[in-house]
Amino acid sequence: TPRFQGLVLYKNSLQLKVNDVQLQYDSAASSARSIEKVELNDALVLQKLTTNLKAALDQHIYWDTFFQKLESVTLPSVTYSNMTVDISGNVTLTATAKTFNDVGSQLLMYQQAKDFITTVSVSSATLAQQQTPTETPPSGNTNSAAQSVVTFNVSMQVTPQVFYRR
Repeated sequence: TPRFQGLVLYKNSLQLKVNDVQLQYDSAASSARSIEKVELNDALVLQKLTTNLKAALDQHIYWDTFFQKLESVTLPSVTYSNMTVDISGNVTLTATAKTFNDVGSQLLMYQQAKDFITTVSVSSATLAQQQTPTETPPSGNTNSAAQSVVTFNVSMQVTPQVFYRR
């Protein structure tokens, strides 16, 4: 009957529309899952970068604590003229003191600074003459006086944590 055929055609038309909507839905759901994966991957990459940045900042060398601690154990009669430091805590200093006794006292100060110095040794100590300028007289000629100083080299191992902020 024509009516029945009309219903069958209408049913087929509706089924095509349902299939078309289902395809659109599946496509949208697939796109959403892809976007979620991309966003998740981006979030994971961002998290890893943030973690790496924090680790890098945590490993950044800060000299202020090291210099404060070194200054706190340095005698007033000792001055430094050269220093090499690496991040593993190896420190080499070239210094001068007024006397050999000052060198010995300075070594003792280093040895007692166990909160940041683990090992220390003086590798050489040499008596030298250092020219120190005196006051300039009105004539403009400068006078200089020779002063004895002891030049010495120090090798020490400091705790690497002294270079990092906690």
